[in-house]
Amino acid sequence: MINAADGSILLLAPGHAEAGLRRATRRLARLLAEDGLPAHLAEPPAETGFATRLWWLRKQARRHHAHIVLSFAEEEHLLSAALPVTGLRRIWLQAHLPGWRANAAARRFWRLLPHLHRRARLIAATPAAREHLARAAGLPPESIALLPPPVNFPEPPPKVLAADLRRRDPVILFPGPLTRASQPGLLLKALHRLRDSAVSLALPAEGPQLRPIRHMLDSLALNERIIWLDSAALWPRWLERARVLCWPARIAPLPGPAVRALAAGLPVVGADVAGLRAALADSPCAGELVAVTDAEALAAALRRRLADPGDPAPRQALARRWSAQALLPRWRALLAGRS
Repeated sequence: MINAADGSILLLAPGHAEAGLRRATRRLARLLAEDGLPAHLAEPPAETGFATRLWWLRKQARRHHAHIVLSFAEEEHLLSAALPVTGLRRIWLQAHLPGWRANAAARRFWRLLPHLHRRARLIAATPAAREHLARAAGLPPESIALLPPPVNFPEPPPKVLAADLRRRDPVILFPGPLTRASQPGLLLKALHRLRDSAVSLALPAEGPQLRPIRHMLDSLALNERIIWLDSAALWPRWLERARVLCWPARIAPLPGPAVRALAAGLPVVGADVAGLRAALADSPCAGELVAVTDAEALAAALRRRLADPGDPAPRQALARRWSAQALLPRWRALLAGRS
């Protein structure tokens, strides 16, 4: 069992480009601390060189008497070099993304990984991430733990009836923000194919693609069917008003928005990527996944789910697998060296 005498757990938050992973890191740090483990969150300095980041990690490890460093995304390269420098007894690496940048640090990391694995535990959030990491590192998949961070939603989830969903206005909810990776343009093309003018789209007015999306709305004459949300932080409030969540992101390392929608009883329509596959678990009642660039298939799936959202209960049962209640004991066991 880990205790304060052994040292603390240092969780490294990913860079600002990985907002979902950063939120997951912060939440896990808070949950572990509330559960009695000496967990501390640290956010590496941005726009700095490798030597500076390495110095920063060593300083943080000493400051918090770190026994374990847990990283979610891009710090694997930093940690691989930090093993002999910081004097940490154990380091746990969490690999969520389908790959890393093809730079010198990445190449060094992959060369070191088979040797590093003797002193570090690798964790993947989804089966697809584990398979990718195993192939890239030349390690057996069973040597990599499969353990996602918990998703934040009310526990227990509110009771939702199928009749309640069918009575709602035909609103599609997009979690945002408006980025190239989240593909709001693909969703607008699908909405344009839904000729029913009663179907509306709740869209957060936040993100680098806001101006192009406004131009696209003008060209497709869809402005009257858009419900603008002031920020991406407001989309969860619409889980009780929308009929379907649509998230056609081409990159979804963690399926937080999809899991929160399932917990609220909504069907999910999205792109066929690893994070969403893990959330929907091949369950027909959970929703539908389509090819990443297929607007016609996205429109057809939305049409079906808007017409018949189905029974919310199985979807809420799927979401519970991602809850803090389900996952926190496994994280505690992992960090205490019992798994």
